Amino acid sequence: MKIRNMKLCFVILTLVFSFSFLVFNEVNCFAQDKHDTTLEPLVDGINIIGDSENGFYLYNPDLDDYYPIVDSKKKAKEISDLNPTTEEEKQAFINSKINTMKKSNAAELDNFTNFLEGSSNDSADKKDKKDKNGAPVPGGVGYGAFYTSTFRTDFVTGTRISMDIIAPTTPGGNVNTWLYLTATNRAQKGVEAFILYNGQNNMTFKVFDWARPSNEHWQTSIPFSDLSDYLTTKNIDGVNYQVVSVHHLSETFNGSDWHNVVWLFNYSASAYETIYSYSYPSSTSEQQSGWVGTWGPIVETFQNNYNNVNTLGFRATYLVSKNSNYQWGSWKLLTSFRSTIRNDNLGFNVLFLYPNHTFAVN
Repeated sequence: MKIRNMKLCFVILTLVFSFSFLVFNEVNCFAQDKHDTTLEPLVDGINIIGDSENGFYLYNPDLDDYYPIVDSKKKAKEISDLNPTTEEEKQAFINSKINTMKKSNAAELDNFTNFLEGSSNDSADKKDKKDKNGAPVPGGVGYGAFYTSTFRTDFVTGTRISMDIIAPTTPGGNVNTWLYLTATNRAQKGVEAFILYNGQNNMTFKVFDWARPSNEHWQTSIPFSDLSDYLTTKNIDGVNYQVVSVHHLSETFNGSDWHNVVWLFNYSASAYETIYSYSYPSSTSEQQSGWVGTWGPIVETFQNNYNNVNTLGFRATYLVSKNSNYQWGSWKLLTSFRSTIRNDNLGFNVLFLYPNHTFAVN
């Protein structure tokens, strides 16, 4: 009896020790990840606080609180390498921008094509060829907000956006090709960190970086099977919707060297994960100019008509600007004073609109 009890005690002690070891290592790994020294230059005492010894914390304007930052760029890249963006998807993305511009700002089309290609040679031939021979030509903007000209340029040394994307697992309805839930942070060389649908397949999270060379624009590709930690439900008007929380910025510390960073909120760990970052040369005048950067949260479309689609949209879209003294201002909701709604009348029904930071269509 004593021997049996001693064996039982030994087993229990072994299990306790093993569990403690695992917890200790998990905590240490978490601490090691969040002590990302590349974040040190981003510390501003307002949006990012902390240091390399104690970790960094990112401000969430919707929740009015700070959350630990975990460096997950390596993990995101490994997942993306296993799920590369196809050539058809790449072509469809470019077609979408060209056709959306044709409807909204045709005068800027040649400038946009030159910016995209990095060359002014045969720009008209290039855009026509893409429309004829690429993936399905998109319809434009199903619904969404475009920044006013004043608010679009209301930053000098930095701009950032924080939002929830209302994203069902599949789009439902008659969606038979691509559909995007996307937004820019107003900088021409910023990123689009967005949800992509292709027919009735599960959603994918993508990062497209406008600052990179044309053959490197596509960076992050995380399929639905790897998104579970970043999904939660939030209640709007008594109904729960599945959302992904995204935060991304474009900023400079010296006027010439700019940085793009993308974070996703991990609801399992209650922390922000740095998914992507990139540094590049630019200027305030370049970041404020051009067509890229003019759209806020939009439902970007590829069909001429939609019906019975699952609820899609955005919630709590906030933006903040950094001035000429390299100081961040206060976060602002995207209101009707700062943006206008575009609706290409493609069959979407507006379920709700809180101008213009929160809306959904189906």
